[in-house]
Amino acid sequence: MLEPEGMYDVHQHHHDYVILCPGRRQAVTQRPGNPDRETSLAPEPGFMWFQAVDTAKPLISHRVRKVSDTAVTHYIIERSPSEKRLPAETNSRGPFVNGTCEGRK
Repeated sequence: MLEPEGMYDVHQHHHDYVILCPGRRQAVTQRPGNPDRETSLAPEPGFMWFQAVDTAKPLISHRVRKVSDTAVTHYIIERSPSEKRLPAETNSRGPFVNGTCEGRK
């Protein structure tokens, strides 16, 4: 659970993952050293994101910051990493603002 105005500090995903959001949330992701490049996400209940993580290249470090005044829960399910990074896939239940999701469906 991420509390209001809370943050998950800089981290990397070492395995392919699915993120499930059972409720609404509003958050931004930032890459260290590039604070001007944020991606905002405001998913609707039932939002899903799948990302295949490349084991051959450096992983992308990022942090997630909550920007609304209510706590939210999301679930991350990880599996073995893929041999190559693939475009992200979503079920389109939430817009990306000031950024893009490569391969968004």
